[in-house]
Parts: sequence; structure tokens; C-alpha cells
Amino acid sequence: MNIQTDKINSLMLPLTGFGNVGGQSVNLVDEAKAAELGEALKQGDVSGYIEKYGTEYAVG
Repeated sequence: MNIQTDKINSLMLPLTGFGNVGGQSVNLVDEAKAAELGEALKQGDVSGYIEKYGTEYAVG
């Protein structure tokens, strides 16, 4: 098998920040961006999402 690593993208669920719920540290999900990512995944093409938001992990 020949895997073309330049064709692979790594994405994380988008976050707005971090918080504390019931004494537990939590990641706060960016609901709007998560919905966009979900729709892109349903369509089978995340290229537009990546073009808009990139692939770097950053809160905000």
C-alpha cells in the first residue's frame, strides 16, 4: 500500500475555549464551526472548510 501523506489532513473539533463544569476541565465547542465541519464531512469534502479555517489547532 502506498499512502500519499501529502493528501492527508488532520482536523480537530473547533473550540471557543476551555472551562470548568462541575469541577471538571472541559473544552468548549464552537457550535457554528462544528456544524460547518459536520456538513462538510456529510458532503464528503472538507476542502472548503480547510480553506476557510485552516488545519492549525487554535482556540477562537
